[in-house]
Amino acid sequence: RLLDLAPLGLREQLQSIVEADIIISMHGAGLTWAAVASPHAGLLELWNQPKGVWRCFEHISHWAGLVYRRWVPAGMIPARQVDVEAIQV
Repeated sequence: RLLDLAPLGLREQLQSIVEADIIISMHGAGLTWAAVASPHAGLLELWNQPKGVWRCFEHISHWAGLVYRRWVPAGMIPARQVDVEAIQV
């Protein structure tokens, strides 16, 4: 089901994310919800920025155990894969 979190209260937003199988959203702060998503879930980040890639949501997804993918329109920057296991914290 398609869901807009904006009109929902915080409790309803949290419950919706925890129950979600797939989260699809444009790059933005709302993707921070990935940190509390169920480990079986997947995150698809829609990226339409002309320069660079900010990988914070990719890292959050990997740390939370989610399947992560980024969609980039043709002609934009390539969607590189990052080995987040190699990142030292």
